[in-house]
Amino acid sequence: MPLPTDSGARAASSVDPARCPLCGQANRCAQSDPATRKLPCWCFSTPVSPGTLARLPEEARDKACLCPNCATLDEPG
Repeated sequence: MPLPTDSGARAASSVDPARCPLCGQANRCAQSDPATRKLPCWCFSTPVSPGTLARLPEEARDKACLCPNCATLDEPG
């Protein structure tokens, strides 16, 4: 008999830290790559609007970065 699954854990485990959770493209996050983890990420100096951050799926928050394109898009009007 299959074991019950926790949908929250399953959703969190499907988040790829190297992909933007909004568009799925590579996010170029220095922090998600072990080879560049000690380098500052591009996002440290790029302002991201609160509206853009609010569009992030709950399960991706603090798990994957936005890509530079999504981070700098204006909020939908």
